[in-house]
Amino acid sequence: MRKILKHVRPGRPDKDGVCEPHISWQAVWQDGKKAPRRYKSFDTKKEAERHLREHERQMEAGAPINPNKTLGRLADREDQAPDPQAKADPDDIVPEFKRSILLSHKKPSAARDIEEQLRRITRHFGGRRLRSITAADIEEFRDALLAQMREREATRLTLALTRAQRKAAWAQRHPSVDPGPYDQRVLAIQERQETVDRAGLRTVCKVITVLRRLFRWAQSRQYVGINACATVVKPPHLSRIQREDDEEAYSPQEAQALWQAADPGLARAALMTLLYGGLRIGELRALRWENFQSITGRLRVNKAADKAGRLTEPKTKTAKRTVPLPGFVVAELKRWRLACPPSKLDLMFPSSTGRVLDYFNFAGRCFKRAQRRAGLRALPLHNCRHTAASLWIAAGVDIVRVSKLLGHKDPAITLKVYTHDVEKLSEATSAEKLEAFLTRENDCATTARGALKVVNAA
Repeated sequence: MRKILKHVRPGRPDKDGVCEPHISWQAVWQDGKKAPRRYKSFDTKKEAERHLREHERQMEAGAPINPNKTLGRLADREDQAPDPQAKADPDDIVPEFKRSILLSHKKPSAARDIEEQLRRITRHFGGRRLRSITAADIEEFRDALLAQMREREATRLTLALTRAQRKAAWAQRHPSVDPGPYDQRVLAIQERQETVDRAGLRTVCKVITVLRRLFRWAQSRQYVGINACATVVKPPHLSRIQREDDEEAYSPQEAQALWQAADPGLARAALMTLLYGGLRIGELRALRWENFQSITGRLRVNKAADKAGRLTEPKTKTAKRTVPLPGFVVAELKRWRLACPPSKLDLMFPSSTGRVLDYFNFAGRCFKRAQRRAGLRALPLHNCRHTAASLWIAAGVDIVRVSKLLGHKDPAITLKVYTHDVEKLSEATSAEKLEAFLTRENDCATTARGALKVVNAA
């Protein structure tokens, strides 16, 4: 809506006592259908018309309709003391962004993750106008956050190394104490020094992703004209750093040694399900006995559990799937079913109190303990899922089928993650197929030449 209003007001009398009316022209417009009306007065009608034409041109070019919007409050910054009585800033876009975006996330963990990244963003940019933030500012924030997290990781490892060295020195002074485990602890921490260079990479990538999404959302609301974060480059993610390919998953022999080193019962059955079923740890913790088909040896995945123990929907729609299990895994689950303690939710792997199994307890008391007993390299718990995928690919299962078994949304994701496994299999099978083809063709050629000689002789 755009229009011009004429206002006539009585003017002040001049020296002769004559009062000439004062005429002004008021431009009235709206930035949107539901936006409030805005006004501006001019001395002439041409100036008012020129202002409306300029505003219309800026709107078509994508200029911000509210350039005063800020990214967080000034009280959110690290260098500002928090004011508990501070009122909400009407120009702060963060609450509006949360209401608009977080409702689309059904998983509480995803919403909490976005809120955590928003807190990091507002601690740095709190109180700044959104249109004043440039790509250089975001790159400076990225580098500062990465340096801060690397410094924190280096400090943590230095303190851990100091404590381990003190304990090793104490064990050397006491002949009755075996210094071997203490020396191994020192060596393990020293080997982890290389993790300082990788510290914070995943967190910084998440922060940049949320910041890009926030600017895109602000563009759709016409709070900014351009996305200042569109050209900001993310640091190389952990998955893109050159690593030894054989360290991403356990070999068949290592996988067997891992579950054999676990305690009989819950730990062994759960690890076998992870290693040969390819489940996410949240999906494993949410399994119920009604999901286990003992006759067909299949496992139906339809729920997941977050780290707080709440049952939620799986990560994606395709994560709801049915996974076939090997016969020895089915036999172990049947044995565990007889010894499984009852729980209110009829969980397959409940805690000692009958609730959802705690993530950190399972990782520390079951998985890492089995790793130490088997003498295996310390891979993360999620790599059991990578192990299952690698075993399926090595067994010759089609990549599309592997994608469905893992619950991936697109087979391209599976191919991207497990490219090396597919290449190794294709290299081996391609040589075997070529050899079989040449053997078959050569045999056929030899048979044909023999038959031709017989015909000619006749």
